[in-house]
Amino acid sequence: METFKELLVPSNFCLFLAVAGAATYLVPATRRLSCRLFAAAALLLLVLSSGWTASALLSPLEHAYGPARAPAEDPQPLAIVVLAAWGADDPDMPLSSWPNGSAIFRIVEAVHLRSRCTACPVFVTGSSPTVDVMAEVLASLGVARDAIVLDRDAQNTAQSARNVAARFGAVPFYLVTSAGHMPRALLAFRAHGLDPLPAPTDYQLPREFSRANLLPSPMSLYLSDLAVHEYLGILWYRLKRVP
Repeated sequence: METFKELLVPSNFCLFLAVAGAATYLVPATRRLSCRLFAAAALLLLVLSSGWTASALLSPLEHAYGPARAPAEDPQPLAIVVLAAWGADDPDMPLSSWPNGSAIFRIVEAVHLRSRCTACPVFVTGSSPTVDVMAEVLASLGVARDAIVLDRDAQNTAQSARNVAARFGAVPFYLVTSAGHMPRALLAFRAHGLDPLPAPTDYQLPREFSRANLLPSPMSLYLSDLAVHEYLGILWYRLKRVP
């Protein structure tokens, strides 16, 4: 499934069309098809690299849930679960540069939530070295080390959901992840009988697509890739009902 999903993200699909165009150009009988494939690749690349397209795809995911707020009534959250993004423990870089941008946003949101939930453990779930890197930054920002719990055995969101269910059961908790990833994450966690309070962060684009940049850019293509990746993940979770 992962290979199929990667093939369908916009940048790879455009590349596939271009390669198919090059291959068919080598055969005289299929050169007309080759021109069509090249034209389709160029048109798709142009459209999907626009900030308008990226925003139209990603914003419905990012704005599906508002920012975390204290619940109006009991039960109060008793933990903060942070989904790991990416990080590397490179001694040639400062600690602030070990996590990537998404990880930094999630760390800051977790620190903010802990200021209102001072007794909550911060449960970072993912794989090494990312969870260890995020724990180091959390500790450097004042979160007590004995309040940080690490799960290094989750290679994806569904595995994180299983591990959190095994650890906390029905305990209410905040779920911290990037806003565009939140709908898929909640689908995975709810499939395991959990009902976390969403705490989205790391927003990439404005809610209204018309406020984004119309002109093509590599960043907009990347965000279109990200959105399609999430929609395919949601579809896959629904088809197999998340293990």
